[in-house]
Amino acid sequence: MLLSSEGKLEAVIVQLLASTPRMSAADIHAVARRNRRRFSLAAVYKELTKLQRAGVLVKDGTSFSLSLGWVFDVLAYGERLHAVYFAEPYLKTILPELGKRQSWVFHSLLRGNDLWNQIILALLKRTGSSDMFSWIPHPWFLLLEVETEERLHRLFSFARRRFYTVVGGMTYLDRAAISRFYKGEQHEVSFSSRAFILEPRSYLDVVGDFVLTVTVDPRTAKRINSLFTSTRGVSDGDAAKRYQALNKYCTMSVVLENNPKKAARLRAEFLRIFKRLG
Repeated sequence: MLLSSEGKLEAVIVQLLASTPRMSAADIHAVARRNRRRFSLAAVYKELTKLQRAGVLVKDGTSFSLSLGWVFDVLAYGERLHAVYFAEPYLKTILPELGKRQSWVFHSLLRGNDLWNQIILALLKRTGSSDMFSWIPHPWFLLLEVETEERLHRLFSFARRRFYTVVGGMTYLDRAAISRFYKGEQHEVSFSSRAFILEPRSYLDVVGDFVLTVTVDPRTAKRINSLFTSTRGVSDGDAAKRYQALNKYCTMSVVLENNPKKAARLRAEFLRIFKRLG
């Protein structure tokens, strides 16, 4: 379905044609290069031919578009997924009832972040809340899983919600990561080491009546902080270094509470921060 090939040429082509039909191979190659995708024109032609044979694309003269038959298949597939994953039976397996809490423990930042994102999307769907509030000591997840975060923030851009985020760190990496992902009118960001939450190991999200707290062990928090405070710039070789530094054995707990009073109190604290900024 080409839905899990983020970064690959076939996915780049499908994403471009999804927003702009009737593009030539040269147009696709030019846009990919402007977006810092290093594909040759020959590679683009080869991939276009393969996708055309697979029934994903149709060609009109020198222009390519997505096949309407393939688009209908994807829409039907999406409807089936929506019916299963956004229905109450599945959501009840991860979202606790009023006054209850649910918790998980991971020993990998990668796997813990996967569930973290899953819960946030489930909360946005279930609660219908117009606002989401977050406290982030350092946005390590934006460095560790770039493609996953890009997909998540594309969804955010369509969510028509407002996101208020307080970032505890003010380093080069904090600002670079946040500026890449948290942008647009729906995002309000404050860099403040003196926020109402000073715990460097805990990350917080408030959505509707739910409070989501993610906590890492002291050694992992120290490793994350060291990486952010010691990095003064980013070069091509930094990505592997960052991954190696972060992707080690750890203890990461994820706790989700359905607690309207606690959520209201925290939401008021967030709004006071952003009111002061305004």
